Amino acid sequence: MDDRDKAIAAVRQLAPWRAEEYQGWFETGAAMHSAGCTLADFIDWSKQAPNFSADACERTWNRYSATDTGRNVGSLVQWCREDGGTISTGGTGASGFALDWDSEVSVKSGDWLPEVYVPPPSEEFTGDLLKLLRVMFRAEDIVGYATKSWCREGKWLPADRGGWRPQWELQRDLIAAGDDIGSVVGDYELACGAWLRINPLDGNGVADKNITDYRYALVESDSLPIDEQYAVVQKLELPCVALIHSGGKSLHAIVKIDAPSLEVYRERVEFLFSVCAKHGLPIDRANKNPSRLFRMPGCFRGENKQYLIATDTGQLDWDSWDRFIDEADDELPDFVTLGDMLGANLPPLKPELIQGLLREGHKLIISGPSKGAKSFALIQLCIAFGTGRQWMGRDCKHGRCLYVNLELDEVSGYHRFNDVLTDQKLTDSEFTQAAKNVDIWTLRGHVQQLEILAPKLIRRAKRNDYVAVVIDPIYKLAGNENDAEAMTKFGNLFDHVGMSLGCSVIYCHHHSKGSQGHKRAEDRSSGSGVFSRDPDAVLDLVELEISDERRAALCDAIEAEALHEQLNASGFPWRSEVPRDHWPVPDKLMKSILGVAPKSISNSCAGVRAHAHARATAMAGFRLEAALREFARPSPTLLWFSWPVHVLDTWGLLDDAKAAGELSPYEMAQQKRKSRAKREQKNEVDQLSMAIASLDLGGQPRSVKNAASEAGVSEVTIRKWLKKSADWACKNGIITQDEK
Repeated sequence: MDDRDKAIAAVRQLAPWRAEEYQGWFETGAAMHSAGCTLADFIDWSKQAPNFSADACERTWNRYSATDTGRNVGSLVQWCREDGGTISTGGTGASGFALDWDSEVSVKSGDWLPEVYVPPPSEEFTGDLLKLLRVMFRAEDIVGYATKSWCREGKWLPADRGGWRPQWELQRDLIAAGDDIGSVVGDYELACGAWLRINPLDGNGVADKNITDYRYALVESDSLPIDEQYAVVQKLELPCVALIHSGGKSLHAIVKIDAPSLEVYRERVEFLFSVCAKHGLPIDRANKNPSRLFRMPGCFRGENKQYLIATDTGQLDWDSWDRFIDEADDELPDFVTLGDMLGANLPPLKPELIQGLLREGHKLIISGPSKGAKSFALIQLCIAFGTGRQWMGRDCKHGRCLYVNLELDEVSGYHRFNDVLTDQKLTDSEFTQAAKNVDIWTLRGHVQQLEILAPKLIRRAKRNDYVAVVIDPIYKLAGNENDAEAMTKFGNLFDHVGMSLGCSVIYCHHHSKGSQGHKRAEDRSSGSGVFSRDPDAVLDLVELEISDERRAALCDAIEAEALHEQLNASGFPWRSEVPRDHWPVPDKLMKSILGVAPKSISNSCAGVRAHAHARATAMAGFRLEAALREFARPSPTLLWFSWPVHVLDTWGLLDDAKAAGELSPYEMAQQKRKSRAKREQKNEVDQLSMAIASLDLGGQPRSVKNAASEAGVSEVTIRKWLKKSADWACKNGIITQDEK
């Protein structure tokens, strides 16, 4: 276990009062903070209290960073034991990210370790103490030792604080005494053995305050066989001044720390212990004190011997070892020689998740205007994954996906999915697949910071084999979206989610304020430029301006399609009864139907046309643009949003449509002039038609002279209007219906 694992294991066993009473709650949080736990860990533990407040947890947690409370993982272990709990030791598994409460931790297997064995003691092992004193201490150092012991419940412990003498005196007397160590340091209990202190003392006591040089730390573990302990120490190249067999189940490694102060000593010991634990050597963290006792070599411990295995092993000193660990254990991938990856060894690219846009395991952001139907686009995408259908004209991989709903009311979200499913006219099989393959996680009212939410998302989703996690929208999680550093960390968390789950992460964001037509697709998202740099694919929905003429053409196309569908369903042979050139023109088609079809059919067609007209009037045009890392930039996809789905512009009505701000001032003025001219032309044609209708009602001939008099204009003007009209013509001064 590393510090965080042990802290979490401890707090789970603490008495409930520690979360309920402020002082106990505050000190437990301080110890968790010191042990490397996260705010999410603290919040999860605090939830058991009746007066729980996530905001209070966050405020208090932030205070710990600026306050040295003196509480740490050892405090948690002590409180755990006081409350009747126990802490089991164990190594950590693969690291590199924050563990959640259900993360699995395990000791690395012995296959990782070299096959080495602890050498046996020498025949002259009683001389090991003299050897150790010479390599560990200077002549002027005062060395502490303990030989008196007592047995409690079968376990031998030091009976007092022991004694201390200068190293040169001990060395002199040991040389004179030969094998009789007891005559120098005092007789010890053969069943128990004896101890030394790891650092020199000031001669006034044996507490941490009496340490004169923070030279060494004790690494001890009895959770692994001693040969494996020895192998880990060698593998990690710990800078040991001495390795000692305890005469029991553990190896005592005396590691060179060489700290200039107690504060630095604590930091280095914590780092040392965390590295050992991470690599499968669970450490007894009670050994973090600089005044700690370790087994004295050259003594018996029952039938076994406490002896010196080796001196000065591993790296030369702490600084060398620190660099070694940084280089060897940086959790980064190895360098790869390019030649090893080319030719027959060239690995295949990841399969495409969305054809031509996104590969499996990559990130995609969809940006668009506020209330611009982005959620509907993402719901369509989820259904495309669930059914294997196309999305925006592109094939999608068939698989499970998770839709994380941060914004919509839960029931409203279900209705939206139902509306989209219904509109897409799925087969029964496709509907069943969508219902089975799309999961929804509604967090409206429960949104947390992403650093807190990510581990929980991973824990819940890791066994579901999703092809994608869709998060809608991210502004609920992002915090300060203008902070590039914060947004970079935000993107890294999405990377972590995707790598942990083995799936793509897809999310949406809103445009910045103002017109967007003059910007590139990747620059339209609100906030930091990280939003465009970080994802593998950026898709942008920009709304297009729809002119009156374009809207009229859309209405004609939608109404004509609706009428065709209704007539086909009626069984009436309309295609043989209606001229072909009337089919795409709703006015002409309805006029023909009124003349040849039964009244019931013409009435139903009128109702269908009215509904289609209302739908077409409400449709919004969009252009979907892409900026891609893995593919060439594709041509824009032109879409209409016809509630509740986006449909392709199969009519070509949006080919030259522009977004707001996309036209230059000159182009905008020119467009206004053309639009005004078309309106004036339509007005002229309308006046002509009204004048002719009035002549017909009065029984007057349709002459140019009579039409001019009726309209109140000159005959020259009437002739100009006739030239512009597609419905009327003039022959010998008489107005006739144009039969073209």
